[in-house]
Formats: sequence, structure tokens, C-alpha cells
Amino acid sequence: MRERRMRQGMRPGGGAPGGAAGGFHFLRALVTMRVMGNCLWPLLVALLATPEPPTLDARIALVLPRPGELRWLEIPWRTDLLAARAEAAFARKPLFLWVMNGHPLGCT
Repeated sequence: MRERRMRQGMRPGGGAPGGAAGGFHFLRALVTMRVMGNCLWPLLVALLATPEPPTLDARIALVLPRPGELRWLEIPWRTDLLAARAEAAFARKPLFLWVMNGHPLGCT
């Protein structure tokens, strides 16, 4: 009997080759499955509860600027430096000069 167990890779005492009893492996597998199930359950719920994809109108509304984002258009910008300088001198106000280097769209 002992020789047959040795050929099958079992210990003479009846346990598994690693020294642990068979019930321990079952318990460890059960705990592992329970932990993985607890971790994966919220993911499954989130995947099943995803909202419907937005309609085309909703996507367009996300891209269009909101009213507060267009306040810079209310400023009377001047593109002619000499005319702006004369207007600032006449109104006795400072001149704000916006200068940049490169393409206006950043395509340099």
C-alpha cells in the first residue's frame, strides 16, 4: 500500500505531496473564489447598468460653448495697432497688447 502511494506521489500519511491536506486546498480555493467574486461583482453590475449612449443632439450640446464661455467675444477687440493707440490716447486709458509668436492655431 505504501509503495502504491509513493508511486502516485502521495505521502505515506495520506496528505498531498506539498504536505497540506486535501481539505485545505478546497478551503483555499473556496476563499479565493469568494474574494474574487466580491471584487468582480461591482464590475459586473457597472457593466450591466451602463446608460444608453447619448444621442446626436446630446453630443452636439457637449461640444457647443456654453453662454459663460463666450464672454471674450463681448470685448471690442481692435486689430489695427495705430487706431487702437489713438483711441486709447483719446480715452486716456491704457492699451492692452496681446502678442504671440507662431501660427494662431498652434500649427507651427
